[in-house]
Amino acid sequence: MSAAARPEGELGAWQDRLQAILAAARASGYARPQSTRDLRAHGLHFAPLARRTDLARAQIETVSECLRLYVACDPDMRSRIAASLRQWCDTGVLDAPDLDAVQEADELHAIMSAQDGASLVPASASRRDEVQCLRGVGAKMAARLAGLGIRTLQDLLMHFPQRYAQFENLSLKEAAEERTISVMGRICEGSLFAFRFGQRVGKSAVKARIRDGTDEIDVIWWNRWVLSSLKEKGLYHFYGKVERYNGRRMLNNPQFAPVSVQTVKRNLELAAQKRRPRHVIMALYPLGEGVSHAFLRKMNAALLDAELHHQLEDDLPPNVRRAFNLLAIEDAVAALHRPAAEEDWRAGRQRMIFQSLYQFHTGLARAQQERRARRAPALPAAADFAARYDAALPFALTSDQRRALAEILQDIARDAPTFRLLRGEAGSGKTVVMAAAMLAAAQRGYQAALIAPTQILARQHLASLQTIVQAAQAQGLQDGVRLDLLTGALPEAEKADALRRIAAGCTAMAVGTTALIQPQVRFRRLGLLIIDEEHRFSVNQREVLARPWTWPDAAQEDLPLCPHVLSLSATPIPRSLNQVLTGYLDVSEIRALPAHRQPVRTCLREPADRMDTFKILGRQIQAGRQAFIVYPQIDMQDADMTIGAVETEYEWLAQDVFPDLRLAKAHGRMSKAEVDAVMQRFKDGAIDVLVATTVIEVGIDVPNATFMIIENAERFGLAQLHQLRNRVGRGPAPGTCVLMCSQLNEATKVRLGTLMESDSGFDIAERDLELRGPGELLGQRQSGAPDIPYMAYLDAEVAAMIETCFQEPA
Repeated sequence: MSAAARPEGELGAWQDRLQAILAAARASGYARPQSTRDLRAHGLHFAPLARRTDLARAQIETVSECLRLYVACDPDMRSRIAASLRQWCDTGVLDAPDLDAVQEADELHAIMSAQDGASLVPASASRRDEVQCLRGVGAKMAARLAGLGIRTLQDLLMHFPQRYAQFENLSLKEAAEERTISVMGRICEGSLFAFRFGQRVGKSAVKARIRDGTDEIDVIWWNRWVLSSLKEKGLYHFYGKVERYNGRRMLNNPQFAPVSVQTVKRNLELAAQKRRPRHVIMALYPLGEGVSHAFLRKMNAALLDAELHHQLEDDLPPNVRRAFNLLAIEDAVAALHRPAAEEDWRAGRQRMIFQSLYQFHTGLARAQQERRARRAPALPAAADFAARYDAALPFALTSDQRRALAEILQDIARDAPTFRLLRGEAGSGKTVVMAAAMLAAAQRGYQAALIAPTQILARQHLASLQTIVQAAQAQGLQDGVRLDLLTGALPEAEKADALRRIAAGCTAMAVGTTALIQPQVRFRRLGLLIIDEEHRFSVNQREVLARPWTWPDAAQEDLPLCPHVLSLSATPIPRSLNQVLTGYLDVSEIRALPAHRQPVRTCLREPADRMDTFKILGRQIQAGRQAFIVYPQIDMQDADMTIGAVETEYEWLAQDVFPDLRLAKAHGRMSKAEVDAVMQRFKDGAIDVLVATTVIEVGIDVPNATFMIIENAERFGLAQLHQLRNRVGRGPAPGTCVLMCSQLNEATKVRLGTLMESDSGFDIAERDLELRGPGELLGQRQSGAPDIPYMAYLDAEVAAMIETCFQEPA
C-alpha cells in the first residue's frame, strides 16, 4: 500500500487520530500519561474496524500487538513502537520492533509468566471440545470445573473474571500508604511467627518482616495456614495494599508466590537496563472448590495463545455493534481475560452486558408481539369494589396501595392480556393489593393462581389470603371463595383432592410452588396469574401457566384465552433502571410503608465490640426472641482472611460462644429442601439463632425474630443491607440490626449512615446507585434483578444504549 493509496473512510480517519496522539506523545518524550490513555482507548477499536477492510490478518494482529505493548514499555521502546506505527500510517508498511523481546522483558515475575499455550491446548482443539482435552485437566479437575458450569473450552473462555487486582511494581522505599503494590522481598531471619488475637476468640495470625534492598516492611496474615507455606530467608512476590498500623507501614493479608530462579535472572536483567516490570492487572475469577485464580488464568491464557477465541460466534448484529462502537466477541474475551489496562476490561464488560440485555429485550419484544395477538378474560370490578374492599380491612390502605390497586383493576378489566410488575419492599403491603385482584377475578367466576418460590413463602401467602378473604366475606364483598394449597410436600391424598377441585373450578384461589406448573394441574377458568419473585423461575416455568387455554364448556367458535399476569418483587429498584430491567412492562410501586410497621434500629460496631454484641443477642434469646447472624460468604477464602464465613464460624459460634442455644445454618450450597427445612424450623421456634448467608434476604417472615448481626457489613450494598435488616422487627417487638464492620473508617461511616437516616428501601436504592453504580447494585447478590448474564457489568452508558435500541414508538 503506497502513500497515495492510503485508506479512506473509517480506517483513514482512525489513522489520522492515531497520528495526532503519537505526535502529542513524542512532544512529551513519550512520558505523558494522557497520551498513553488516549492511545489505549483509541486502540481498542482498531481490530473490529480493520476487519471490515481488506487489511491482512497478520498486519491487523501486529498493529494490535504494538498498540497493546506501547502502554507497558519504557519511553525508549515506546519511541520505537511509535515510529513503526507512524511509518505504517504513512506508507502501509509495518516494520515492527522485536515484539517478542518486548513481551519477555515485560512479564511480571513468576506470576505473569504464562506457560506456552501450545503445550496445553491440542493443535486440533475446537471450542466445543470438553475441557478434559487440555493437558493438565484430568477427571477430577473436569468435575470441579463442571461445578462452575465449565464443561467445554467455550465455557472456559466465557467464564470471566469477576474483578481485577491492580498492582504497582514499586520498591519498598517507594511503597506509600494506601498504595496497592507488587514487591519482591525476602523474609527477614527471626521475624516469622504466629500469634493469637481477639478477646476470647481463639484465632491465630501470622506476622513477618520482609526486605528488598531498599527498605523493610511488616507483613501480616489473619490466619495460621500461611505459616506452613513460608520460610525464613525465603524470597517471595507479595501483592497487597500498604496500610498503617500502630504508626508503622504494613502489608495487610497480601497474596504471595515463591520467586523462581528464572524470575531472579529476568529481574536482574531488567535492573541492568534500569527498567522494571509494568503495572500489573491480575484477573480474579469466580472460584469453586479446588479451582484457583492461577489455574483459570493459566488455562484461559493458553486458549488465547491458541486463538480459540477466534472460533466464537458473535451474537450481536454487525450494524448494532458498529452503532455503539462495541468490541467484537473475540476482542472482548481477550480484553477480559488478559487486559493490559483498565480500559481493556471495561470495554470487554460493556460489550458482554450489552449483548445480554440486547438478547433479553429482543426476546421480550417477540413475546410481546405474540401476546398482542392473544385474548384474556375481561374482569371488570364493580365501581365501588375498591372502596368496599378498603372498608372491609382492619386497617386503611396507603395511598400507594390504592394507586397500585386502581392500576391493576383497570388492566384486568380489558380483554388484552395484562403484564404488570408490582414492586414494593418487604412489609409494604403487596399481599393486600394482590388479594384484591384475586377477589375481583373470583367475582367474575374466574380462578386466580399465586406461585411462590418456596414452600414457606407459599404457606405464608395462604395464611395472609385466608385472613383477608374472611374479612371480605364478613362484609359481604364475596361469598364462597375457596382457597387451596398445592406444594410438592403435600400428602398424596391432599394433593389429589386439591387437583380435583382446581380442575372442577371449585378452587377460586390456588396458592403453591412449582407444583402448580406440573402437567397434571388443570385449571378450569384461570383468569389471573400472580408470580412472586418472578426472576426465581425459568422462562419455561412462567410460560406454562401463562399459556392460552379453553375451558371445557366453551363454544366451538370461542378463542383460547390466556390469564392476566401480575408479577411481584420485594426488591426496591431505582426508577432510572426500571425500563432496562423489566423490558418496559407496566410497573406499579408501593413506596410508603404501612403506619403500623415499626422502624428497625440500626447501629455500627467494630470487631472489638463483637463479644458485647453477642451478650446482647443472648439476652434477646433469654427474653424468648430469635436472631440472625449473617456472613457474606460460605467458606473462608485464602485471598482475604478478614472476611467471615458461615462454615468457618458456625462451629465456633455453636460450641464456644452460644453452647446453650439452639443454632442452625443455611447457605446456598445446601439443597433447596435443606434450606426450606431449616427455615421452617426457625419459623416454628425450634431454632434460636440462624447463621446464614444472604439466602434469608427474601421469603422468610418470622415475627419473633428481633435481632440481627451482619458481619463484614461494609462488603454489602446499601440496598441489600436494607433487605436483610427487614427480616427482623416484623412482629410486635421492635427489631435491631447491628452492622459489624471489619474496617470502620470515615468513608464506611458515611455510606452506612444512610441506613440510619432512612427506612425507605427505594431511597436507599437510589443512594446505592449513586455510590456503586448499576452493576454493583444489581450484581450477583441482588435478589430482585432479572436472570440476565453479566448483570454485574451494567453501567449507565449501557443502560442508555439499550433504551436507545428499544425505544417505544411515540
